[in-house]
Amino acid sequence: MQQTETYKFNLIESSDKFSPDPLNENMEKVEAQLDAARAEAAAGDAALDQRLQVFEAKHFVIERYIGDGKVPKIFELGFTPKLAIVARSGSHSMIFPDAPEPGDLNTIAVKIIDESLWVSGIYNYADKIYYYIAIG
Repeated sequence: MQQTETYKFNLIESSDKFSPDPLNENMEKVEAQLDAARAEAAAGDAALDQRLQVFEAKHFVIERYIGDGKVPKIFELGFTPKLAIVARSGSHSMIFPDAPEPGDLNTIAVKIIDESLWVSGIYNYADKIYYYIAIG
């Protein structure tokens, strides 16, 4: 009786006496290969789940807004960012949370308060386009 190269399945030849044993052995080999493939897939799924949990624990928001001149403009984020950057369209200036507004050390232009981002002053002029990134 011959066997396949890779999985060593039994190849019944026309001269072999018919017996269910080689067929049963083939099915046992198939089942073992399927079990191994299932275990490998489960290990891959577990690793992917772990990576997803780490990724989902991070929060990231990028938004565009048009200033309305109101003090303050508040964006509810649903998470407390560790970092936020606000920039005005057409400008290269950026500001980080709790940094004073340029030229006024008593005014904070961008604040993180609980699960929200508050902007005011030069980061909320009416009809100007702004962008923010919040990372938590």
